[in-house]
Amino acid sequence: MASGRLLPGHPSEHEDAAMRTTALLLSTLLAPASLTPIEPIEADQLFEIAPYVDSVAATFMDRYAVPGMAIAVVKRGQRRIFSYGVASKESGAPVTPDTLFELGSISKTFTVTLATYSEARGKLSMDGTVGKHLPALSGRPIGQIPLWQLATHSGGGFPLQFPNGVRSERDAMRYYLDWNPSYPGGVRRSYANPSIALLGVITAESLGLSFEHAMEGVLFPKLGLTDTWLRVPMEGRKFYAQGYNPAGIPVRLSKGPLSDQAYGIRSTARDLLRFVELNISPGTDDPLLDRALLKAQVARFKVGPMFQDLIWEQYPYPIAVEALVKGNSDDMVYNVNPTIPITTDVSQGEWLLNKTGGTSGFSSYVLFVPSRQLGIVILTNKSHPNEGRVRLAYALLQLLDRLPPP
Repeated sequence: MASGRLLPGHPSEHEDAAMRTTALLLSTLLAPASLTPIEPIEADQLFEIAPYVDSVAATFMDRYAVPGMAIAVVKRGQRRIFSYGVASKESGAPVTPDTLFELGSISKTFTVTLATYSEARGKLSMDGTVGKHLPALSGRPIGQIPLWQLATHSGGGFPLQFPNGVRSERDAMRYYLDWNPSYPGGVRRSYANPSIALLGVITAESLGLSFEHAMEGVLFPKLGLTDTWLRVPMEGRKFYAQGYNPAGIPVRLSKGPLSDQAYGIRSTARDLLRFVELNISPGTDDPLLDRALLKAQVARFKVGPMFQDLIWEQYPYPIAVEALVKGNSDDMVYNVNPTIPITTDVSQGEWLLNKTGGTSGFSSYVLFVPSRQLGIVILTNKSHPNEGRVRLAYALLQLLDRLPPP
């Protein structure tokens, strides 16, 4: 395994504390029923977190047979990127901060950022209907759905994936024309790719651009992302990790109908950490984009332990690991859940925001706490259950949140 250590060794006087802290982190990762508080870490250990991260990363990778992984963390502007294992078992190429991973559904957070950016520019309204923004669908049941419901999985009963007969974008549009709701919009949540894909189509149309150009030619450059792609260029392919399905068979994402809008982005730990930092504290060169980043973080309703934003999912902080696991469980992905109206002021207090992602051969997770200026990125080239990486991130969160300010 390639070491994620950034500094060689650590002072001997801290070895006992390091072992105690690592043991507690591993306990969080492997024994979810109980959580023991982690001892505060002294200020001069701010740059000495590598031994702890190395330990939990090794445990996680062994447990899920993960070939390669990148972990990126930020705490009040201090960044660390850890690289482990191989980008390809066949070539033996190591994972580095430049390794490209498939983001899966984390791509949706970029799609919704593009949508709120278009709204900030006066090109669309998230409260406006599908039919208003895409006249071809006006007069149909789908035309009555407000755009914000497309971004909260609450449009009235979209499936997780397009039906098998939908093989092209033309087929997708025909599907939208024929679609009928299973229940009123906004009252139930069912995690869905076709609905956020439609928002991506509408957003690109509002900007007068193809979706690919809107992302790679407008949004990614404005965010300062230099290694984030829908189409990996020739010169970047040597950095593209090989993914592996749960059986360990090599696999990569193949393009499907409107897959770009829902789960098609590839990126590096470095770029994704920058995106997380901008969501923590927007600071691009475009005030409208800064506004758009924050607009996506406004909760629309509650479902289970989680508050649903525009794609982002948030929780009151601090949070118990079991609540975070439940909010990212299969029940939230595959089942229909009733929505609960928000009756409190969610603009106050501390919140944790997160999003999982996955393709047939990759698994990813991002988490951040704006009030603590703290963020975590986990990228792996193996498909595995959400729970494992959520618990890993929580273990890292427990560590980082106890680091004193730099």
